[in-house]
Amino acid sequence: MKKEDFKFDFKALERMEDNGIYFGDLNERDYHSLALFFWACSPQYTLDEILGALIGGLLPVTVAELMEQ
Repeated sequence: MKKEDFKFDFKALERMEDNGIYFGDLNERDYHSLALFFWACSPQYTLDEILGALIGGLLPVTVAELMEQ
């Protein structure tokens, strides 16, 4: 998985922040929970790839793409 494979949905991040979720405030369990969610929506990636992307500040798909699947 390469950096250019990722898209980041800043509007989704703003909506998350409006709901009190800040990526800077996430603990290890939060990252694993988010990774499981994105993995369930994007099975073409491995769980380790998604977890690494989340920790690196990248999301594997945009929220809109997740909703289409």
